[in-house]
Parts: sequence; C-alpha cells; structure tokens
Amino acid sequence: MNSNDRNMDLCMVSGTLWGLFVTGMFLPWIPSGWVPGGLIASPIIGYAIGAGTKRWRLRPLLLRIGIALVSLYVAAAMFGIGIGFSGWLSTGRLEAVVEGVFMCFYGLTNFLFLFWPLAYLTHWLLARVSPALPRVRSDDDS
Repeated sequence: MNSNDRNMDLCMVSGTLWGLFVTGMFLPWIPSGWVPGGLIASPIIGYAIGAGTKRWRLRPLLLRIGIALVSLYVAAAMFGIGIGFSGWLSTGRLEAVVEGVFMCFYGLTNFLFLFWPLAYLTHWLLARVSPALPRVRSDDDS
C-alpha cells in the first residue's frame, strides 16, 4: 500500500466519523428512513473531499480557512443528497433529495461556529499525517 492509498483510506475513515457525528447530532430531526443514505455516502464523501483538497497544506493560511469552509458545504450537499436519496426510496418523493440538501445546509449554517473549526482541524490533521507532499512552513503556521 503506497502513501496515497493510506491517505485516501484516512480520508474515508474521516468521512465515516463525520457522518456518524452529524447523524448522531441531528438524529432527532432526520426522518427515520432517511438516515442510511447519509451513512453509506460518508466514506465516499470523505474520499471526494480528500481527493479535492490534497494540496491543502501548501496553501496560505487564509486560503486554507476558505477551503475548509467550501469543502464543508460541498460535503454537506453530498451528505444531503445521500439522506435525500434514502428519503426518496422510503417515501417515493423525488423532492426528498432536494429537501435532504436543504436540511443539511440549514443544520450546517446554524452550527457553523462548531463545524467550520472542526473541518479545518480535520484538514490539518490529515495533512499532518500525510507524507505524500512536502511540508511547507509559512510565517503564519503555528
């Protein structure tokens, strides 16, 4: 197994942990038949976000903060599609997919003060354990 495979495996584990955390936090508000889609999609979401932000650590601090926010909303949209797809299968209503995305955006926006720093921390931790890219240290790194 090369280091890139290991990094993407860690991204999938991270996505799964995020999926479990978010589902546990918002379970009272997610319709019961909708939950499996988000959990099934979580490792795929982690993989996609990890693949899209591989060079995160090479960016300046402000750009990394912005990337964490954008990746958070992209992941929320993907999670919403996952729960919405389950909702569609359980209710037969195709609009459940859009409802799932809006539910996730609503929950994310209401708890942005919690999720945005956690997203940054997740990117930072994954970048720290990733040997695939050279470490670039700037003046604003601590």
